[in-house]
Amino acid sequence: MTRIEAFRALELSLKYLDARRISGDVCEFGTLFGDIPLHAHYLFSRKHGGAQRRQISIFDSFAGLPSHILQSESTAFQEGDLANSLKSYLRRFKKYKVGKGVEVFPGWFQDTLANCDPERRIALAWIDADLFSSTKTVLSFLKCSLVDQALVVVDDYWATKPSKGGPGLALDEWTRSAVDFTLLPWRSFHWAGEIFVFNRIET
Repeated sequence: MTRIEAFRALELSLKYLDARRISGDVCEFGTLFGDIPLHAHYLFSRKHGGAQRRQISIFDSFAGLPSHILQSESTAFQEGDLANSLKSYLRRFKKYKVGKGVEVFPGWFQDTLANCDPERRIALAWIDADLFSSTKTVLSFLKCSLVDQALVVVDDYWATKPSKGGPGLALDEWTRSAVDFTLLPWRSFHWAGEIFVFNRIET
């Protein structure tokens, strides 16, 4: 049920962007088995009634959760949890004939995002980073890359009560410190997911 609800959230998000003619890439940060980019690729490839085709970029360590971050956070996760090898991941993409328009960036967020194209424009950011620090790293990168009225999806916003830590706290702190943008709640999905609309403030 959770995966079906996530697919529905993705479909509604793409319809939102298309209806408002908001251009930009789809990026997923933390992917595990690749369900979200696979479903996005399916929606883009439909001959009739498909979503506007967009570049899909995927960021993940493919080594599970990192020990250097887990040591600084209160979490039940252990080093290597949520790992899926890059080889296995790409094999699944090959099975579904995913190729053109999809790019995978293996590595830790602090490394891959630091070397990412600064001119990249993102319309949909799907964050499933599981941890406070990892989510915070992604959000710092997104501040300059998100287009106006982009959607920010935090798949595990309520996985930990935001006042206690986790991705929810990372997003709340990011929003409270903002002076050049606002983040407004748009939709909830499954038991932990939240979608927000990113609005830039002209200064």
